[in-house]
Amino acid sequence: MPAMSRGTTGKPSAKPGARPSSKAFSKPSSKVRPPKHTKGGTASSRNHRFQGFSQRIAKLKIEPVRRGRSTILDDAELESTFSYFRDSFLEWKELCLAENFVHFSRKVSPLCDSLPQVLHHSDRIVDLLVEFIEKGEKFSEEPLLSLLAHLAHDLGEQFEKHFERVVKTVAHLASTHAEIEVIEWSFTCLAWLFKYLSRLLVPDLRPTFDLISPLLGRAQQKAFVARFAAESLSFLVRKAGAGYHRDKTPLELIVRHISEQLKELQDNEKDHEFQQGIMFLLADSLKGIQRGIHSSASAILQALLAEAYHNDYASLQAPPLEAVLVGVITAVIHHTDSENFKPLLDVILTQISSADAQYAPFSSRLLFVVGGVRKGSRIADWKPVLGSLEHILNSANDPADLESTESWDLLSAMTVIFQYCALDAAIPYEKLFEEFTKGAWDGYFLPFCNMFAQLGAERFKTLLLPYFKRSV
Repeated sequence: MPAMSRGTTGKPSAKPGARPSSKAFSKPSSKVRPPKHTKGGTASSRNHRFQGFSQRIAKLKIEPVRRGRSTILDDAELESTFSYFRDSFLEWKELCLAENFVHFSRKVSPLCDSLPQVLHHSDRIVDLLVEFIEKGEKFSEEPLLSLLAHLAHDLGEQFEKHFERVVKTVAHLASTHAEIEVIEWSFTCLAWLFKYLSRLLVPDLRPTFDLISPLLGRAQQKAFVARFAAESLSFLVRKAGAGYHRDKTPLELIVRHISEQLKELQDNEKDHEFQQGIMFLLADSLKGIQRGIHSSASAILQALLAEAYHNDYASLQAPPLEAVLVGVITAVIHHTDSENFKPLLDVILTQISSADAQYAPFSSRLLFVVGGVRKGSRIADWKPVLGSLEHILNSANDPADLESTESWDLLSAMTVIFQYCALDAAIPYEKLFEEFTKGAWDGYFLPFCNMFAQLGAERFKTLLLPYFKRSV
């Protein structure tokens, strides 16, 4: 394999005619050490190399649904007696010779000769699977968890009576086992269970969410456990969003349930960890492949905004979902580009433009995030954003109706948007600065000018300096 280029190793030659420095001939000091070469970001080409726990965890992605097969691979699958559990069991019986799995196979082998037999002995098979999974033996966990998912595929709705017990068993294994592979297999199993039982689960996701919520941070968990749990559950949230135009109830139920749980945990030290888990869940539900968004993303964000702007939270200083929404929008902005972010931006601006004056501070904070993250590089057309800003300013025209911090929310949003927007889009809305030089806003004008100039002196000279001179 050709060696990697590390640049020239010798000393550079002097320029022609250059006078040599006396230092060039001086004896080098023994104390001077050569500069340390830091390792670059090029991926190793070795097939086998050591990776730390955090590196291996960071590379895992729980997306078995996208890796699944969508076509029939064998004519045997068309037969009424075909069993996914039986087919997988025969494969694993040849591949896995772990002592724990061998004991399991001896007990389960007489119970699964065909699909009718699997259905008849399903209770006993589930008992055996749970019993041997709980032993936690590393080398038998992958086949056992795989067989559990295949059994759910065979049973369908008949698996409902086992669902809670099975999920608790697999979740406990995922949160307590020390081996990375077992953690990945556990969450992959959960994701397949959610896929096979989605028709049963999607109409009301609240019981399933309550089962998984300890892994999302409701109970103390490691950060990667919350991330994997979120990736496993995001499939069901996308499914609920896919039918939003036909039936809004499933998505609205789970969003309201999440909001109520966050409200209960406010001012609780567990609140932050749970918020992070919910952010992972919802952000993963919105993201698509590469820089795109999922087809259900607009519906999911629309439901989240409708819940955040609900009248029940109008009297609160901030809706329970605000911190989660800010994190989700920020994550999606980093993930997308201006073309793919546009549908979500339209949803946000539509909600802001239809909101009453009582939501002006919250709308200002959302605009601050939309316009400030990545310096507004995900916004292709700034005119709708400036129009929404004008709507907020007109609806909250009297700062006496706002607290000082709420007034600064609006001023901060205005500063960020006018600094990062296209100049030709800003000029028609330059008249908005006039509002801050008179009336009750007059006391905020000089500090506002100072903040605006600190963020960008060039835009301050172009847009705000004439109003500043007039005010002085």
